[in-house]
Amino acid sequence: MKTLKWLLITIAVISLLACLTACNEPAEPSAPESSAPVTTTTTKADDGKITYTVTVTDEGGNPISGALIQLCAESCFPTATNAQGVATWSLEEEEYKISFLNTETPAAGYTYVDPDETDFYFEDGETEATVVLKAVA
Repeated sequence: MKTLKWLLITIAVISLLACLTACNEPAEPSAPESSAPVTTTTTKADDGKITYTVTVTDEGGNPISGALIQLCAESCFPTATNAQGVATWSLEEEEYKISFLNTETPAAGYTYVDPDETDFYFEDGETEATVVLKAVA
């Protein structure tokens, strides 16, 4: 069990480092390509940063944990979803692009509902988003 835990941690760290290396070029947000539901709740911390939240679920609304996800604007900020399928960041206000580190399989055993819609965005003060994936048959 310990070996599996360390292996998963090592894979996550290597994936995050690869993402950070790939994100050296500034990302230019483009027009939204997704109809993922997004709300406009804004939460500002005392340091002036805003809390951004992404929830990843399957088509039945069940949380998907361990999905490697990132927010990108001028820099990228990778993390993984928790047991409730939620990832959070405390960042400066920006129009962030939401994407998965592995675009072929966004989470183990899942793929995009619409393969043409693989990027999602926070825009105009939005700070919460839900991304729905479908199980691979």
